[in-house]
Amino acid sequence: DSIDPSGMIKDSASRDLYNIRKNIKEVEKQITTILEKLLNNSKFADVLQDRIITIRRDRYVIPVKHNFAGKIQGIIQDRSSSGQTVYLEPVGVVELNNKLSDLKLQEHIEIRKILKFITDILRDKYQHISRTYQAIIEFDFLYTIGKYSREFSCVFPKLKDRMDLKQVRHPIFLFMGKEFKPIDLRLGEKKKGLIITGPNTGGKTIALKTAGLSALLVQSGIPVPAEEESEIPVFEGVFADIGDMQSIEQNLSTFSAHIKNIKEILQQAGEKSLLLLDELIPGTDPDEGAAIGIGILHKIEELNAYVMATTHFKQIKIFALSDDYFEVASVGFDKETLSPTYTLHYNSVGESMAFYIAEKLGINEEVLDIARKYIDETFLQLEKAIQELEVYKAKYEEELKELEQLKNSLSEQKEKYDRLLKELQKEKEKRWETVKKEAEDYLKQLREEGYQILQELKTTKSGKILSSF
Repeated sequence: DSIDPSGMIKDSASRDLYNIRKNIKEVEKQITTILEKLLNNSKFADVLQDRIITIRRDRYVIPVKHNFAGKIQGIIQDRSSSGQTVYLEPVGVVELNNKLSDLKLQEHIEIRKILKFITDILRDKYQHISRTYQAIIEFDFLYTIGKYSREFSCVFPKLKDRMDLKQVRHPIFLFMGKEFKPIDLRLGEKKKGLIITGPNTGGKTIALKTAGLSALLVQSGIPVPAEEESEIPVFEGVFADIGDMQSIEQNLSTFSAHIKNIKEILQQAGEKSLLLLDELIPGTDPDEGAAIGIGILHKIEELNAYVMATTHFKQIKIFALSDDYFEVASVGFDKETLSPTYTLHYNSVGESMAFYIAEKLGINEEVLDIARKYIDETFLQLEKAIQELEVYKAKYEEELKELEQLKNSLSEQKEKYDRLLKELQKEKEKRWETVKKEAEDYLKQLREEGYQILQELKTTKSGKILSSF
């Protein structure tokens, strides 16, 4: 109770400090009384620059015009920057200022003694204080995790050898309040590679980042915003090659920066690693870049590592479709708004839609017509086939959605029927119990009446009682 909230030592910290500060206040009051008399003296009205009391070099002074400094006896402690004002310590307060300086020195010494005393006490309790501080940090950390988990309906996925994050959401998007449709992220025990295709701004990179962040959250003991029954491996390393890492300082182009980063990743990656590769391989000739990208995917397959990669290259798309180690998926994209739907469609190869997006963004139609003449016929056929597949996929998904709705409706009807059946069974059992009880009561009554008749026959030896029955 010796230190106030601002960190200053209280007067009550010690009796000596209390007395010193009391004396300081009394001396300061005496000084100001003397100086105020000088300021209010009409004889010195032309001498004073301002009618104020101020402090210079820790001593109380008054501002005096420089050409009238000799009118009042005292010591000049300072001058203004313009030189027009001198700060004079009148001779009448010199001794009091000396006394005040001595008291403040005593105050400083007493505060040091108090702080040393407190420090000695704390030093003996350092381990206890340190443990308490660490416990507070741990509690705050756990409380924050709990609050985050509750607010965003987070779970701890089951630890398996495959990734199956159901309806997972990007953690940072949640904090930002940004709209983001949950996606399913899958990497199997055998199909440990996922190649994501689709247009720019379609959400491919977001899918990679969601996977990486989810893996790191789980291994940091933090739940992820996904549904129950989600699964995820424990990774020995999570490696990412995302974004443009060109550097003028290090003489790295976009291509060389990616190659350098991927080289280091392949040197460190193993069977329990997760690799996140965005755009294999940009910044060079597309055919050569695609060939290098396929070579990298082959090496990852040899390492038996988990990998999620995005691409626009048709060669990589075809390679992924033909290799059992990889699964393909495409991102959803709204053609009208040119914005991602943040959905992921498995077993689907997405279009890059460069011509469509360029056209929608208003590029000259003549430019696009010329550009189409330079597109390889095989590529056009592939794009057309992908478009047709996308149409079938959309139709299939719509039918699947309707089927899911019908399934839910049938499930609701079945639940309703089962509930009614249970209620009917309960009602039948209830009525049966009632009828059974009535029958038992009736039989009991007959038994009692019969017993009574037999008793009377024994006593009267007459048949009258039988005729009345």
